[in-house]
Amino acid sequence: MAGKWSQFSEEQKDALLESLEGLYNDPEQGQVVQEAVEKKFGITDPGLAASRRHKKETDELRTQLQTLESKQMEKDIRSRIDGEKAKAQADHKLSDDDMKEVAKLMVESGIGSYDKAADYYKLQKQAAIPSTNHYQEHSSLTLPGDVELFKDRNGWARKEAYKALAEIERNRPN
Repeated sequence: MAGKWSQFSEEQKDALLESLEGLYNDPEQGQVVQEAVEKKFGITDPGLAASRRHKKETDELRTQLQTLESKQMEKDIRSRIDGEKAKAQADHKLSDDDMKEVAKLMVESGIGSYDKAADYYKLQKQAAIPSTNHYQEHSSLTLPGDVELFKDRNGWARKEAYKALAEIERNRPN
């Protein structure tokens, strides 16, 4: 088979083979040349095969490591959240059903803390329950127990008005 190769002298052929061998083993371009030889001639370099096995094993190990890290992170987060929930439940003396309502409140109101949500939940419950003592305090008319009120109503009212005006003047910014 006579081709371009026959045009070279033996010394030139040796030089070309050495340069091809250098290119074949080059750290930057060697893999590309080895893959081209494999594709064209079906011959796989043992170093290329080992490199592929190594890359595959490394990728598998990296995937396993990422999975383990994700599971550990999830476990840590879950532990922290459960701890915050238990602390809020104990601090605010809430039942499990109350804590379900607290969790619902957190989602609906965008509250990120069990403690704050539990506090808010308790305040809502307290505000919703009317207290008979408070009701009576606000519904009955209470008069000051000042004796001057009964002796001179107008004088007493004037004196109280001057007190209120003096307090307003005292609290007014300069």
